[in-house]
Amino acid sequence: MAKSEQHGSLEEQPAIPGTVHLVDLEGIMQSRHASGTNSHDIVLVPAPSSDPDDPLNWTSHRKLLSTVCMCVYTLMVGIASAAIYSVLEPISRDTGLTLNNLNNGTGYMFLFFGWGCLVWQPLAIQYGKRPVYLFSILATCAIQAWAPYTTSNGQWIANKILQGFFGAPIESLCEISVTDIVSYAFRSVSRQIIDVMQYFQHERGKYLALYGLLLAGSNFFAPIIAGFIADGQGWQWVLYWCAIFCAMGFVFLFFFMEETNYPNRVPTTTSNVALSVTTSLDPRPLEEGDDQKENPMEPTEDNLEAGSATLSTLIARSAPRPSSPSSWCATR
Repeated sequence: MAKSEQHGSLEEQPAIPGTVHLVDLEGIMQSRHASGTNSHDIVLVPAPSSDPDDPLNWTSHRKLLSTVCMCVYTLMVGIASAAIYSVLEPISRDTGLTLNNLNNGTGYMFLFFGWGCLVWQPLAIQYGKRPVYLFSILATCAIQAWAPYTTSNGQWIANKILQGFFGAPIESLCEISVTDIVSYAFRSVSRQIIDVMQYFQHERGKYLALYGLLLAGSNFFAPIIAGFIADGQGWQWVLYWCAIFCAMGFVFLFFFMEETNYPNRVPTTTSNVALSVTTSLDPRPLEEGDDQKENPMEPTEDNLEAGSATLSTLIARSAPRPSSPSSWCATR
């Protein structure tokens, strides 16, 4: 008896935060769906608003330009953070700083790449990502122009701490910018080919992979070109060229980057999805004397049971079939 009561209490608990319903095979949900013959059962999460200025409603070219701006920022700030790796010995010889001092400065820089996110991330979400990107790349430009003139360990450490702090948005803000313009949706296969949905194609994965490629690639590419610059122009020009690249990136972002924050969008939650399922199962208007007259949006016990059964059916139908593994593919 106690076990059944405990089991019942667990069933009454709400779903895990972040749980969303992504595929509506039976067409019973009242959420916004994707367009297209073979995509009508995709539930768009977050649901785009009716405002054309909502980043989720932007045209493909507008979204592409926003992605290019994010990539330009990542590449320029990433190059500036890693260019000195191949020129540490010339810097040490000309400034009198030991390799240990130079490496300590690099360590402080990456420490503040992490700590700076605690400041820039909430500022960007509250006041806008565009000004944070612009200020970050402009500050990195100024710091790179100052770096060749550092002659003491204290100046070098201060330079690297500031570079890490002002360049911190590269570590976390770009991922959020991707989610601002890309809907969270899964795609199903045509029912003429297979009876259940394909194992899933995700829109966000390729853009996050592109960001990761530029972030990691810039750290490998920068020391290579820095070596050639140091041989031809001196190690100071390695830092000057980093400042020039950041200045070029600032000009590009200033004219082409748009703000992707959109505060008027209604977030999609598990309770909203459950409510849309249960209300669509029993759409009849409430009659006078009904028990739910005071709160017509509260689902009844019968509707909750029907909704749970329907959701269970959807989950069972969407499970991959092991008999044909070649027909399934996953993309993150």
